[in-house]
Amino acid sequence: MFLFLKQSNKSLYSLTIKLMIITITISVFVCCRVLFTGSRSYFFLMWNVFLAWIPVYFSLVYTNHKFKWRFCQHIIGFLWLVFYPNAPYMLTDFIHLSQYSFFGNSSVNLAIWYDFFLISMFVILGLVLGFMSLSVMHKYIEEKYNHILGWMFVFIISLLSGFAIYLGRFVRLNSWNVITNPRCLINTILVSFNFQTLGFVLLFGSLILMIYLTFFFVNQYYSQNR
Repeated sequence: MFLFLKQSNKSLYSLTIKLMIITITISVFVCCRVLFTGSRSYFFLMWNVFLAWIPVYFSLVYTNHKFKWRFCQHIIGFLWLVFYPNAPYMLTDFIHLSQYSFFGNSSVNLAIWYDFFLISMFVILGLVLGFMSLSVMHKYIEEKYNHILGWMFVFIISLLSGFAIYLGRFVRLNSWNVITNPRCLINTILVSFNFQTLGFVLLFGSLILMIYLTFFFVNQYYSQNR
């Protein structure tokens, strides 16, 4: 992937390398927590950020690789769609902090705030990876079709991601179920959909869309004023 990416888009190649370095760096903090506490409970952060990297890979392959058969590109696009929600899903990792009491004591509990620091770093990285992945696909759709279809794509993906996050956090399904047990996945989706689900999907879909718009406008401003 890095070979063709370096040849076709040097700026994306550079950004990908820098984000990988950041990923390795913040993973070291998780390892430090294991050394000091003996607990591996926060290893899930490294797994979640690994899952957030997968759609980045698929988006870069989808938009930069010269496919011999269009069917292969469709497969990559489908895999991107399946794995993309893993990036914004990391927002929900903050719920692991609900077991702590951050205030009320005269002294600062650094152990609690270290966990807050850990989760915040991974969530921010997950959102950046999600923006990078979606923006690559957004730009590709815009250039291939038009501006309106590009933003329709972003809107639909945001809503679908909201529903995928609901399935992942409450129903405890994951991206692998599309391959390992698609029938169960479809049945679960049909059974779990109700007004509460719809409310969650709209709220989280809107949140994902607003985060994307924030990144998009800041990036647009920076690009125009370089």
